[in-house]
Amino acid sequence: MYCVQCRELLDAPCPKRRHVMREPEDGDQVLLFRGDAVQAGILDAMLKDAGIPLLREGRLGSGLTAWAGEMLESYSVYVPWALYGKANELAMVLKAPPQEPGGGTDLAE
Repeated sequence: MYCVQCRELLDAPCPKRRHVMREPEDGDQVLLFRGDAVQAGILDAMLKDAGIPLLREGRLGSGLTAWAGEMLESYSVYVPWALYGKANELAMVLKAPPQEPGGGTDLAE
């Protein structure tokens, strides 16, 4: 389901009270990725090269980012639901691999 206010896909009802949940529609902006300035910049370039429109929002805002520096900023990247699958494939290179229950990964063993 899609939370209209958070713009996120969720498996369960949104933990924030009174948020509207529904099936996503093609034009909905859906959260694809949250990360630092470097990761968001890489993903921004990859999506633009693939012709996927995106919205990149900073958590701190432009004034505080200008004062404190870009490296302290955290970004959320949104894409249209109609292109989410293609965008998610590109974003997989930046997402952390799933962890084993014991804390290790298959690569380390």
